[in-house]
Amino acid sequence: NVCNTLVSLIEGIDISDWHSMSAFNRAVCVARHPSATVQFFNEIISGFLQTIMKGGKQSVGILGICEAYYGMLKAQGKGTLHGHFMLWLKGNPNPQMLHNQRQEDVNYMVKHGWRLFISVISLKIAEP
Repeated sequence: NVCNTLVSLIEGIDISDWHSMSAFNRAVCVARHPSATVQFFNEIISGFLQTIMKGGKQSVGILGICEAYYGMLKAQGKGTLHGHFMLWLKGNPNPQMLHNQRQEDVNYMVKHGWRLFISVISLKIAEP
């Protein structure tokens, strides 16, 4: 958010002034105006969920139809805002179905859960 001009627009700073600031001065500005940073973060998260995921709509997003989502937003130790989200995609088991299946077959998650987990989670370590 230190490099994004949306922060300057929210705070009422002229874009040319924003671009002429050093990265340090932009960071100081962001630290002094946390409400602008929160508004910026909200715009980014809302835009992602509504435009990319099509959350809560019957439109197809990048992962399919997102029937619902739940998210937890928080700040890290240095104040960096981030979120953790659970998405419910059409055609996949919902939490109640998973619970019921687990009750019927205690090994269900062992047999199917890991395969589901590794199919949707990926990790790539950046090259130095």
